[in-house]
Amino acid sequence: MHSPHMDLAKQIDQAMRDWKPKRLSQAELARLSGVPQPTISRTLKGDSIPETDTLLRISKVLRISFSGLDFKNTYPQITKNDEEKLLSDYRQLSDFNKGRLMEKADQLLMTQNKSKSKSNTNTHKAQKKAA
Repeated sequence: MHSPHMDLAKQIDQAMRDWKPKRLSQAELARLSGVPQPTISRTLKGDSIPETDTLLRISKVLRISFSGLDFKNTYPQITKNDEEKLLSDYRQLSDFNKGRLMEKADQLLMTQNKSKSKSNTNTHKAQKKAA
């Protein structure tokens, strides 16, 4: 059975294989990134997808672009019904939990914007070099 997380797992595994001078082990990646080895193992098996900050730490060690990771098959397409359910669920939350959710959304947006900004900066630098 093909896990929807496998495409991302394959990219990380390939980057570990390409590590120079030798293949990077899960234990070494854990040590260098500060990400627990069981988290790396679950990610490589396609059993789960780690939090954004965890993926950022892994991608930094592997010298791969976070924004270049292929998430298209990792998450299902969000439909209008999904958005409506999300809004309905939000309305049922307590004020305290609404606040927690808003904080998490802000964190995700900041991480997403940092990643996009770094990607755009690297693209601009590469274009300048090529010119």
